[in-house]
Amino acid sequence: MMIMLTAEQETLLIPLYSKATMKQIIDDPTAAAIVEQVDYDFAALRQPWVTRATLAMRARKLDQCVREHPAPLVIHLGCGLDARADRVAPAAGTLWYDVDFPEVIELRRRFYRETGTRRMIGSSVTDHFWMDRIEGDGPAVIIAEGLLMYLREAEVKELVKALRHRFPGSLLAFDAFTTFVARRIARHPSLRKTGAQVRWGIDDPLEITRWAPGVELTGEWTLADPTSLSALGPLRRLQLKAMFALPAAKRAHRILRYRLGPGGS
Repeated sequence: MMIMLTAEQETLLIPLYSKATMKQIIDDPTAAAIVEQVDYDFAALRQPWVTRATLAMRARKLDQCVREHPAPLVIHLGCGLDARADRVAPAAGTLWYDVDFPEVIELRRRFYRETGTRRMIGSSVTDHFWMDRIEGDGPAVIIAEGLLMYLREAEVKELVKALRHRFPGSLLAFDAFTTFVARRIARHPSLRKTGAQVRWGIDDPLEITRWAPGVELTGEWTLADPTSLSALGPLRRLQLKAMFALPAAKRAHRILRYRLGPGGS
């Protein structure tokens, strides 16, 4: 199956391949099946095992966020071809929305079916009109994996403010680079292959709490977390521990969680 995507959209294949090949970290048979079906040279991404491992750990942690914060509404921003709803298996009656560019959703429909509770919306997340298509006001669990770093800071800020207004009391969880990494990550072979541009990074996660009233930082998780490393063999664990020994490296790529305060203007 041939796929045609823009540079930023093509990055969805990076985590897909990670989930398909890192079974010791995350069990995702859907990702493996999709990789087998699409006509794409995944070897050209030149993903080192460290990248595949850390992206699989990122996905597993975000899955855990959804499981630990049950809500009647889950919104997966920048869903790509991810099978998070299948991995998490939310409670019956949970409304689950997968949101991504129209071209990505068109591709996604080749592998996934909509149901009464699992729905897809084709839209850029920066076009906030997609929120009008969501049933219910929350509180919701909102996940953005491998997404916000491709937006400009002003776009991230406006998105957070719009989510707070539309879905008050919700949990927002996403991964972010530091500004240092965001400026240099273009050298990574996978991003060189796709040509995608990373535009945003953040050093102080409390900065986001100042973007809108009532936004509260509730957690910061790094890839050096021992519970994630435990899925690896002894040699790989040592390698990653050595890589994350420096504080700057430990915080280079992390998951941030926020509680979105009461809505209002």
